[in-house]
Amino acid sequence: MKGIDLSKATFDDLIVNPELIKGLKINPWQAGQIVAMLGVIVED
Repeated sequence: MKGIDLSKATFDDLIVNPELIKGLKINPWQAGQIVAMLGVIVED
């Protein structure tokens, strides 16, 4: 998915493969959602 820009896209469901999303362009809100799907806990 390198070079694909989803930063302006909206989606209700997304299935991610950590190996395939390298280089994907997303916005900060999407990043939070994807990180959570990967099981990462972000603390403020």
